[in-house]
Amino acid sequence: MAFGETASFGKRQEFVAIAELLRRGLDVYLSLVEYKQIDCVKRREVDGKPIYLDIQIKARFAGLHRFLKRALVELHIVGANHAAANAA
Repeated sequence: MAFGETASFGKRQEFVAIAELLRRGLDVYLSLVEYKQIDCVKRREVDGKPIYLDIQIKARFAGLHRFLKRALVELHIVGANHAAANAA
């Protein structure tokens, strides 16, 4: 697979993973630029306080045939930002 194909393949799989997180009812925010390998941020509340998780999405090609492509997608939490801790 050529570089252009692999770059677009990875970006497409990021959107597939993000769509799945949204489908499951999670609050997900996209970054506009690649910063510290963070692809999106997931927000949730614990005891009424927001917690943000920085997520990196890794997609690998697992081709069965050149016309039948399959992706393996992994989500990695690369950091957490507890808003309550930052307020102190």
